[in-house]
Amino acid sequence: RPLVSALIPPGITPKFTVPVKHLLGFGGTQGMLEIGDEYVIYRTDAPKDSRIWPYQDISSVGTTGPYQLRLTSMDRAEGGSGAERNFVFNLKERLTTEAYDFVWWKINGPQISSYARK
Repeated sequence: RPLVSALIPPGITPKFTVPVKHLLGFGGTQGMLEIGDEYVIYRTDAPKDSRIWPYQDISSVGTTGPYQLRLTSMDRAEGGSGAERNFVFNLKERLTTEAYDFVWWKINGPQISSYARK
């Protein structure tokens, strides 16, 4: 599940950064999506909406085009149990093929590699 945190640990250097709007019901929050070697991070000034996902906690990634990205991960509601949740981001800059392929491989590559060894 993603770690909900207003304080993202320092020293994490992203490979790709894109300004985004995290869609939430009838609104959303503005921030930056950072794609790094170990994590995907959503940084925002909105309380309770910053998140950090280790790749092993993301079950899927998808897009409907170069200006939208969806991450699916477990999320725990306050005081409740966890369930898979889609985190949808409208991108304010075009997501490069290189950035999308990087995230896709970080999530799916280990599964493909372990399946190929069987």
